[in-house]
Amino acid sequence: MLHLLIVEDEETMREGLAAMIDWETFGIRLVGAAANGLEALKIIEKETVDLLLTDIRMPLMDGLQLIGEVRKRGRDTACVLLSGYNDFEYAQQALRYGVSDFLVKPCSPREIRSVFADLAAKILEQRRSSDSVKGLHESMPVIKSQLLRHWLHSPALVTENRKDQLKKLKLSISDQHPIVVAIQIDNRSRQRLNYSRTDLELIRLAAANIVQETLEQSVMQPVETVKEEDGIIVILNGLFEWIEEKLVRGLARVQHNLREYLKITVSFGISDSKPDINDLAEAYSEARQALELRFYRGSESHAFYRDVRALAKRAGGSDGGGGESGFELKLLRIEQSAVDNLQAGLYAEALNDAEQWLAAFQGQYPHSRTEVNVRTLSFLARLLQLAPDRRAAAEARMEDSRTGDGAGAERSKANARADGGANARADDGANAPFAETEALGRDGDSSADYGSLERQIAGIDTMEELAGFVYRVIRKLVEKLNPHRTPRRKVQQALDYIAHNYNAPGLSLAGVAKELFVSSTYLSTLFKQELGVNFLDYVHQYRVDKAKGLLQSADYKIQAVAKEVGYFDEAHFTRTFKKWTGILPSQYKKENAHRG
Repeated sequence: MLHLLIVEDEETMREGLAAMIDWETFGIRLVGAAANGLEALKIIEKETVDLLLTDIRMPLMDGLQLIGEVRKRGRDTACVLLSGYNDFEYAQQALRYGVSDFLVKPCSPREIRSVFADLAAKILEQRRSSDSVKGLHESMPVIKSQLLRHWLHSPALVTENRKDQLKKLKLSISDQHPIVVAIQIDNRSRQRLNYSRTDLELIRLAAANIVQETLEQSVMQPVETVKEEDGIIVILNGLFEWIEEKLVRGLARVQHNLREYLKITVSFGISDSKPDINDLAEAYSEARQALELRFYRGSESHAFYRDVRALAKRAGGSDGGGGESGFELKLLRIEQSAVDNLQAGLYAEALNDAEQWLAAFQGQYPHSRTEVNVRTLSFLARLLQLAPDRRAAAEARMEDSRTGDGAGAERSKANARADGGANARADDGANAPFAETEALGRDGDSSADYGSLERQIAGIDTMEELAGFVYRVIRKLVEKLNPHRTPRRKVQQALDYIAHNYNAPGLSLAGVAKELFVSSTYLSTLFKQELGVNFLDYVHQYRVDKAKGLLQSADYKIQAVAKEVGYFDEAHFTRTFKKWTGILPSQYKKENAHRG
C-alpha cells in the first residue's frame, strides 16, 4: 500500500477529498489530512508518506513551501498540486520541485481517480524495477561464481561465446591467457581445528577473501575465486615469463596469511597459461593434476603442471620399456617377497621389502592418490592374512565347510572375538584414528577388517604418512607373529639404553652401537629382524608414546613436550607425531586432556 496525505485549508474540500474517493481500490491508504503546510510537515516527520495531494494557497505555509521542505528532507514523495485558474504562475515554479501532476479546481472524483491511479501504478512499477536491479546486483557474485564453475568443469561449446559473457557480467579477469590455481586445505588443519560442516563453510569463505586480496596485491591484477567443497579455485591471467615470480611470491604470502589469521595450511596446484577463456576446463584439469603431487611432496607444497609433464617424461624414458605393466610386475615381486619373508620369520628382509615397495612409487611417474591407496590396501590386506588368528579363523571356516559343523564355526568366531577383544583392550586405541590393530584378527571377519583398513588409508594425507602407517602395520604384524619371543641381548640392551636416553636430541644408531660395542649395520639389522622396525622409527615411536602421556596433562604446552621428549624443533615434533599417530599433538591434547 502507498500512503497518501491530503493538505487543504478548506474543511469541506478536505473532507470531500478524503471521503469521496475509494483510495484503497488502487493500492492507496489515507494516513492523514492537514489544514496547512505546517500541520502536514508534522505528519510527514512521523509517518511514511508516498503521495502528497496539496492545495497551493494556504495560510502559515502554502503548498509550494511544503513541497520545498519535503525535498530539503530528502524525501522522494510524489506530489500532486490542487490549483485554481490563476495559480499557473505558481505551478511553473512547482515544476522545479518535481511535482508529478496538477488538478485544477473544481475537479471531479473521476479526474482525481485517474491521476492517482496512473501515479500509483507508475510508482509501484518503479519500485519493482528497482527491487529487481537491487536483487540482480546482490546475486551477481553468485551468478558469476556459478558461471565460472560451469566453465571450469565443461569445455566450451562451438555455439558458446564466452568472451561476450565475460564482458556482460563484468568479470574482472581477461579472456586471454587464463591460469588456474587449485587450492586445498590440508587434512591436518581440518583435524586440528575439528570444525563442523557449517564452520568449514565459513572458513572457506574467509579463506577465499584472503586469497583474493593477497594475490591481487602480489600479482597486481584482478583475480576471480570460486569456492569448492574441498578448496578454492583461483583464476587469473598472464604468461609465466612475466608473472611466475610474482605468483610464487603471492602464494607464499597466502600461506602465511591463512596460517596467521585462520590457523590453516593449504597446498597449491597451478595450471599452464592457456590461450583463451575457452580453455578454462583444460586449465582446471591441469591444476588438479598438479595438486595431486602434494601427496608426494607433503603438506604446504605447490606444484606446476609442467612438473607433472616432466615426471611423466622421465618415467617414460627410464622404465626400460616396461611401462605400467613393468611397474606392476615389480610391485608384485616385492609384495610376494614381503609375504615369503614374513612367513619365514625374516622380518628385517620383509621391512626392506616394504621400503622398496614405497620407494617404487616415488621413483616412477607419480600415480594418483587413489591408485596408491588401492594398491596399499591390497598389499596390507594380503600381509594381514598372515596374522595367526586370521589363519586360525580361515582354517576353522574350511573345516566347518567340510563337516557342516555350524556350532564349530560359532566356537571359532567366539574364540577369535575373545582373543581380539583382549588385544584391543591392551592397545587401548592409542593410535586412533590410525588404529591399525583394528585390522589384525578381530574375529576373522575379513570384510569388516578390510573396511576398517580402507577407511584408515583414505584418511592419510601424504606419502610420508602412508609410509609411517605401512611400517606400523608391519610392526604390529611382527608382534602378532612373535608374541612370546624375547629380543636378543644386544637388542634388549639397546632398548634399555633408548628408554634411559630417549630425550637426548643427539640419540642416534651410531651412538647406541658404539655404546654396545657393535657396528651400526649389525644393530640396524637386529632391530628390523627382532622388532620389525628400523632403529630410528623405533626411537620416534618411543618418543611419541612418551609425549602422549605429557600431552594429557594441562601443565605442559606442546613446545615444552617437544623438548621434554628430545625434539628441540617443535615443527619436527609435530610432523613426527602426526606421522606415527595420524593426528596432530594439539588435537591429541584436546581429545585426551581429561585423562591427565
